Amino acid sequence: MRFVAKFVPLLLLLCLDMPRAGFAETGKSGEAKESTIRITGSQTMLSLTRRLTEWYEGRNKPVTFQVRGGAATEGFTAVIENKADIAQSTRKALDGEVWALRSRRWLEFVEIPVATEFAVIAVNAANPVRALSTFELRAILSGQVKNWKQAGGGDCPIHLIGRDGTSETRAD
Repeated sequence: MRFVAKFVPLLLLLCLDMPRAGFAETGKSGEAKESTIRITGSQTMLSLTRRLTEWYEGRNKPVTFQVRGGAATEGFTAVIENKADIAQSTRKALDGEVWALRSRRWLEFVEIPVATEFAVIAVNAANPVRALSTFELRAILSGQVKNWKQAGGGDCPIHLIGRDGTSETRAD
């Protein structure tokens, strides 16, 4: 079996409206007011984000977090609609998402890489296909190409084994 691996950055995308989320806010007595920062997006990042937020909360008592998983698209939409302060994602914001945040809230996304994951493509060693372009890989993963013959291999069906239904980086 041969493997092709690709590094995929895991991102927290901040919306530059963090004073609303409570950073640096103080009450009348000068004490820091409790604030809640809302994070939503990629299910892939849920465990990591929860660990990071628990660590941060332990050192910054007036700050709490609401962390939800789902899909990267949900995270971007929540930030655009002011339902979240941070989007967690395994992909960069799409041009339309960047434009929507600018036009609706006059804000910009700031990408902060927090980890790297692997995307691995494994093929049987007997398969004569030695390389795939990004275009060919997209066509296979999207279901447009269903036979190795269409990708320069033998006349056999392509069997995809992908991630769970909440992942935006899976094959159905």
